[in-house]
Amino acid sequence: MATTDRLPTGPVTAERAPLTLPDDLSALGHARDAVRDVCAAFGGDSASAELVATELVSNAVRHGGPPIELRVEADVSAGSLRIAVSDGGGGEPAIGAPSATTPGGRGLLLVDAMSDRWGVERLEAGKRVWAVVHTAAT
Repeated sequence: MATTDRLPTGPVTAERAPLTLPDDLSALGHARDAVRDVCAAFGGDSASAELVATELVSNAVRHGGPPIELRVEADVSAGSLRIAVSDGGGGEPAIGAPSATTPGGRGLLLVDAMSDRWGVERLEAGKRVWAVVHTAAT
């Protein structure tokens, strides 16, 4: 369930420097690459985290605005990845209730289902949407 808490902190043992992403759908591949890089550094399984990162970045591209920045940090002791995507847009991300025939609107449903927790932080200009995803070592 979404919270308005701040992005959780903890011991970081692998991370990718903040990555400024393009304001188009090519950003999705860059996000997946960044998640795979961090997971590879500690042997974590990246599949769920890649999906969560893809959804967060997709929302930033579609509903936010530049600048879009991705931060990925691993907490190996907790077996988790912290994924944070900031954008320059306003608005409050919310889980929708799309009908069976609605082509979109399921991204945050996936994030909610696949993450341990997620939330939104208001920034001076824009917002940061973050999620914590379990990435058990392979």
